[in-house]
Amino acid sequence: MKIKGPQACPKRLQPSFLDPSSHSSRKLTVCIAFHTKKFALVRHRSTIQKLAEMVVEGECLSSDEVSISFVGKRHMCELHRIYFHDPSPTDCISFPLDNEGASGYNVLGEVVIMPEVAWNWSKSHGGDFYHELSLYIIHGLLHLAGYDDQNPSAKKIMRSREKKYLRLAHKQGCILHA
Repeated sequence: MKIKGPQACPKRLQPSFLDPSSHSSRKLTVCIAFHTKKFALVRHRSTIQKLAEMVVEGECLSSDEVSISFVGKRHMCELHRIYFHDPSPTDCISFPLDNEGASGYNVLGEVVIMPEVAWNWSKSHGGDFYHELSLYIIHGLLHLAGYDDQNPSAKKIMRSREKKYLRLAHKQGCILHA
């Protein structure tokens, strides 16, 4: 469990959304891949990028790259089976890659998301598909930042961070919407 946030950032790494005069020496590349055509998400590429940048900056992560992939049920079930020994579909899986602070080009990791889970959840719970999908992006990135949700106290911290970034995303206009 990682308890980290803007208050823990050195001055030079203060997130730009909190201090417009601050800036990071690294420019984050957000690689976004769409492996499912069931949902027209390509038009949200720039919003997804802004959302990812907001979370990575907000967590004071000094990375050069992060990947976000949107996949269908077959692909997600296969990943879930291989890496978690569970062939059922899931909302998102995060694969951390480089350790923070590693020298050279640093790849934070990859977040793999199944939009169909967000669609089904929003339909059965009366929620908004795009809001739920934004939550999955934030959730996956928080896992890459070191947060966990496997026990009640860690889950409470994770949910608090998710809510914080959803509020910020709404304020900054980087929440997905129809």
